[in-house]
Amino acid sequence: MKKSRKIKLQPKLLLGLVTMAAALALALIPAITGLYRMRMEEYYQNMAFSLASSAADYIDGDSIEKYYLTGEKDEYYDEVAEYLLTLKRNIGPKYFYVVVPEDDVMVYIWDVGEPGEEGVCELGDSDAYYGDGDRLMHEAFKKDAEQTILVTENEEYGYLASAYVMIPNSEGNPAALASVDISMDMINAQIRQLMLLTLLVTLGVLLVSIFAYYYYVRRILIRPLKTLHGAATGLVENNVEHLDEFHLELDTGDEMEDLSDSFNYMASELDEYIKNLSKVTAEKERIGAELDVARHIQASMLPCIFPAFPDRSEFDIYATMNPAKEVGGDFYDFFMVDKNHLAIVMADVSGKGVPAALFMVIGKTLIKDHTEPGVDLGEVFSEVNNMLCQSKNSAIKMKSPDFQSRGTVSIRIHKLNKALSQAVIILPPDRQRDTAVEDDASCAGKVRDPRKVDGKGAVAPCEAGLR
Repeated sequence: MKKSRKIKLQPKLLLGLVTMAAALALALIPAITGLYRMRMEEYYQNMAFSLASSAADYIDGDSIEKYYLTGEKDEYYDEVAEYLLTLKRNIGPKYFYVVVPEDDVMVYIWDVGEPGEEGVCELGDSDAYYGDGDRLMHEAFKKDAEQTILVTENEEYGYLASAYVMIPNSEGNPAALASVDISMDMINAQIRQLMLLTLLVTLGVLLVSIFAYYYYVRRILIRPLKTLHGAATGLVENNVEHLDEFHLELDTGDEMEDLSDSFNYMASELDEYIKNLSKVTAEKERIGAELDVARHIQASMLPCIFPAFPDRSEFDIYATMNPAKEVGGDFYDFFMVDKNHLAIVMADVSGKGVPAALFMVIGKTLIKDHTEPGVDLGEVFSEVNNMLCQSKNSAIKMKSPDFQSRGTVSIRIHKLNKALSQAVIILPPDRQRDTAVEDDASCAGKVRDPRKVDGKGAVAPCEAGLR
């Protein structure tokens, strides 16, 4: 399976913080600029309404009707024009004018501007409404009309906030509208500047915060993790044999310090385990070597040189043994009792391993030492049984899964003098095969002075022992 490319935690953290900062900046800038636009529009609208209200309070509505009907100017007309021009110069609206709204057009009474300024209308000039001005002007040209503000944005006039305030006559009826158009084009320019400034400030603050937080996280997280990684790598590569000298020191006062303490505890436990494992392994190797020596010793104690009796042509014999463990209790033996009698012993010590092997050596030695010419084999096994009964730690079973044969073979007459039951001796094809079978089983090393069977077999009812 192809392994994916690894990216270290440090660049991941830095990339995550930068991404978060960019997302935060993109979210903040529209919110800030939108709020700024709303506040600025509200400010300019209030300014326009304030200027229009000042003009409406200053102008005499009755004189407006005269100017509207006659189209003639007088000293008061010039006085009002000068007042309006002063306000325009001080406050800075784009257009400052007084009109009488008609059905399709609006008729100018005053339209102030600097000398030579284009677009300034004279007394009696008319102009079509623009945008939603028709509706709003007629709504404002009523008694007790509410504050009316028109916001428009087009190529001809730009981005404007227009305020309309009704000028009443002496009877309280509408005579004209004091109108102020304040350009808000600077709002877009200011918003662009604000967006750039907000972006720079936000990114600056975020970058400073990011790097401060990055170095903080690097100190409390990345550096301790690097220390743990280096310690683990060094522990495996160089210091496995010196775990008792290993100690990791992290002073962070948080979970990383707990992790380092756990790492130290793990190294201590691992050191103890390796030491115990080394001791156990060394002990097993020592025992294995000793058992190997014991196996060779046990094998050398059994007849292993063949032909066993090269000077005897009447018979031939061969035997081998493979213990279940390094050493075991199975054994065989054959030896000449005299020149005419061959003793054959096959035995199985109950149990396995070293105890059975030691008991096998005792049993083999006792049987061979007590087998003498002219001595009944029943007496031999009775004596061996009594000696084995002195130790109750184990027992010898003399048996074989296929056949059991114990006793002496009379070489001259080819007859088995049985000592125990179920003995089978197989002679060469040209010799007679003698078979002796009894149903009883027997064991040695369990019951002292067992009962006699026909004065020969030492038989003791048992489930374990020398059979």
